[in-house]
Amino acid sequence: MKPLSVDSYRVGLLVLGAALLVNVHFLTINLDGTLVGVHSFRQAQTALSTYYLQGNLSLDYITPLFGPPWQIPLEFPLFQICAALCANWTGLELDAAGRLTSWLFFISALPAVHLLLAEFRLPRESRLYFQALLLLSPMVKITSGVVFLFAAGLWTFALLPPAGGARMRFLAWAALAALVSLGAGLAWTVHAKAVRDLNPAAQFLNAAFGFWTFGDLAQRFSWTFWFRTFRVWADSIAGESGLLLLAVYFVWLRGRFFRPVLGCLVVFLSGQLIFSNLYWVHSYYFYANSLFLLAAVGFCLAEIFEHPAVPRWGARLLLVAVLGLQLSAYERTYHAFVRDRPPIPPVAELVAAVSQPDEIVIVFGQDWDATLPYYSGRKALMLRSNREEDLAVLRQSLARVDRNQIAAVVLMGGQWRDTDFVRQVLPGIPLGPQPFLFDGIGIGIWVPEVRQPALRAVLQLHRYAGFKMSPLNHIPAEGVTLLARQIQRREEFDQFNPRPVRAFARHDFTYVEIDQQRMLLAHSPTELTFMIPPGANRMTAVFGLLDNSYTGGNNTDGIELVVSHRPPLGAEQTIYSRQLDPRSRKTDRGPQSLDVPLPAGATGELIVRLLPGPNLDFSFDWSYFGQAVIR
Repeated sequence: MKPLSVDSYRVGLLVLGAALLVNVHFLTINLDGTLVGVHSFRQAQTALSTYYLQGNLSLDYITPLFGPPWQIPLEFPLFQICAALCANWTGLELDAAGRLTSWLFFISALPAVHLLLAEFRLPRESRLYFQALLLLSPMVKITSGVVFLFAAGLWTFALLPPAGGARMRFLAWAALAALVSLGAGLAWTVHAKAVRDLNPAAQFLNAAFGFWTFGDLAQRFSWTFWFRTFRVWADSIAGESGLLLLAVYFVWLRGRFFRPVLGCLVVFLSGQLIFSNLYWVHSYYFYANSLFLLAAVGFCLAEIFEHPAVPRWGARLLLVAVLGLQLSAYERTYHAFVRDRPPIPPVAELVAAVSQPDEIVIVFGQDWDATLPYYSGRKALMLRSNREEDLAVLRQSLARVDRNQIAAVVLMGGQWRDTDFVRQVLPGIPLGPQPFLFDGIGIGIWVPEVRQPALRAVLQLHRYAGFKMSPLNHIPAEGVTLLARQIQRREEFDQFNPRPVRAFARHDFTYVEIDQQRMLLAHSPTELTFMIPPGANRMTAVFGLLDNSYTGGNNTDGIELVVSHRPPLGAEQTIYSRQLDPRSRKTDRGPQSLDVPLPAGATGELIVRLLPGPNLDFSFDWSYFGQAVIR
C-alpha cells in the first residue's frame, strides 16, 4: 500500500469539495422548477400526498386520485412528513421544499459512507474519492434524497473482519435491526392494503404490488431487457468509463478488494433480477441500489491507487476521467430537463380556474398521473385506460360524492371531444355538446352548462397557452337578475356601501382584482339599482375597461356609463353619463374615478348602467365597476 501524505488527503478534500459544489449547483439551478420532466409521474404522486399532509399530518395520508375515501397509502410517509414540515417551517414552495428535503437526506448519508468505508481499511483519500463518485453520479444528482444507506449498512455487517466477542455482538444487533425493519415493513404493508381496500377504485394497486413487479423468466433472458438495463448503468449511474474500469479490474487486478467488488455487483444485480419488471418500467428504482455499483467502481479506483505499478498522478488522471465522464453522462441524459425548466401544464391552470379548492375533477387519459391534480390543487377521480371497467368503478365512486362538487371532466387523447363518452361519465349532468375549453389536439375540458356563463366572463380575461373557449351558442334573453336577499349573500358585492337592491347582467356576476382592489366584473349591459340612504348627497366609485378588451387583437368599441336618479313619485333622470373608448383615447385607459353629486334632498333609487359603445356591440366589453359608496 502506498503511504498517504498530507498532500494526498488535501487533494482528496479538493476533489470532494469540487464534486459537492457541482452537486449543489445542479440542485440550486432547478430548486424552484416544476416537477414536470424526469419521473414526473412518481414525483407528482409523492408531492400530492405531501400537499395534503401540510395541513394534517397522518400516517393514513390522502392521495386524492380515485374518489372517496381518498386515503390510498403506498410507502410509509417518512419523506412526505419531513417535506411537509420543511415547507411549513421555511415557507418554501412545496416543490422546492421537497427537493431540499431529498438533498438533505442524501447529504446526511455521506458521513456514514465515510465511516463505513473505514471498516474496509480504505485510505482516507480513497474514501473521499468514493464520495465524489456518489455526488457526481447522474442518477444520484437528479434523484438525491432516497434513503438507501440502511440496506448498505446491513449488507456490510457480514463483511466486517473478525473481532472476537465484539463482532458477535455487532452481528446480533445487526440481525435484530434487520428483523425489526422487516417486521415494521410487513406491518405497514398489511395496514396500507387494509386502508386501500376501502376504496374500490384503488383495488388495481394490490395487483400492481404483487406478481406484476417480478416479471417473468422470459424477460430476464431478453436481450432488450439487458440492453436497456446496461444503458441505465452507463448513462445514469457510473458512466461507460466506470463500467470499463470494472471490466479491467476483473481481467487485470483482482486484488485485496476483489470480494467487496464482487459482493457489491451481486447485490446490485439482485434487485434487477428479483424485480425485473419493476426496474424495466421505472428506471428510478435503480437509485436505491446504485450505491453498490458505485461502490464497486470506488473499490476498483482504491486498488488502482494502491497498485505499485501505477503512479499516483496516473491514478488521479484516471479518477478525473471517470468523474468527467459522469458529468458527460448527466449532460446527455438529465441536463435537458433542468435546462429547459418545463412549466406547469396549462391544463392544470385552467382546471384551477374553472373550479374551487374543495371541488372535484374527473380525468381520463392520464392513467393515474397526479400532475394535473397536484398543480391544480384539486381532488380527482382518475379513469384509467380500461374504459368499461373504470366506468363501473367510477359510478361507485360518484355514489359517494355530492355531484354539485364536480367542477369539470378533463378528457385527454383521442376522446377529448367524445360527447357520448362524456354522457357515460356523468349521466344526468348537462355538459353541453362540446368541450368548454380545448386545445384542438387532444385535451378537452367539459364543464357543467350551469357554470359556463360565469366562467365565460372570467376566463375570457386571461389567455392560456394553446387553449380556446367554445363559441357561445346562445345568450339567455332574460339575462341574470339578482334581488336584495340574493345580493346580500354574494361576496362579489361586499365592496358596495350600500349594496344594490337589484342587479341585472347578461351573465352571472363575478369579480376581478384591479390595482389590488376588488371590482365587480360588469360586462355590458349591466344594471345596478341602489336605494339612496337618508341624507346622502354624493356617489363615488371606480370603473373602467380591462386592458384585455382592447389589446391582443380584441376590439371593444367602448362602453357608456350612465347614472340615473329615479325619485319615488317622479320620472327617471340622467345625472351623469360618460363614454369610454380606450382603444382610441389613452385617457380612457385604466381605472376611472366616478364622483357624482346627487340632486338636493334626493330619495328613491340610484341606477348605474354600463351599456355597449356607439356601435351597440358588446363584444369584448369587459368593463368593471366597484368601490361604490353613496353618502
